[in-house]
Amino acid sequence: PIPMAYLERDGVPVTLRELAAPRAQLLIWVRPSCGGCHGLSDELPRMRESFAGRVDVELVSRFPDAGAGLFDPEGTVTRLLELRRLPAAVLLGADGLLAGGPVEGRPEVDAFVSDIAAELGA
Repeated sequence: PIPMAYLERDGVPVTLRELAAPRAQLLIWVRPSCGGCHGLSDELPRMRESFAGRVDVELVSRFPDAGAGLFDPEGTVTRLLELRRLPAAVLLGADGLLAGGPVEGRPEVDAFVSDIAAELGA
């Protein structure tokens, strides 16, 4: 099951399960000083287009200046998912279950995104 934890969007708490209720969510953790994270925000429009509205994609950060749409203020979700390297990603299913991941490191995140896109195209 998707863990009972929350992130913040615009200062408002939202649980992971609430995020995934309308459709699957691909959450990608980033931080400003992460070399492997560089450019991920520029790739969001392409990812969102390739997922054709079936999976939402959001950046998550523990740092408010990272330009992410979701904020993990206490790092609770980061610790809960045992994320140690960034970027990292997890896929939350609309069925309330973890659908994939977590994966860590840029090559793994890129492969994970490609695998999701291929699965959606099948």
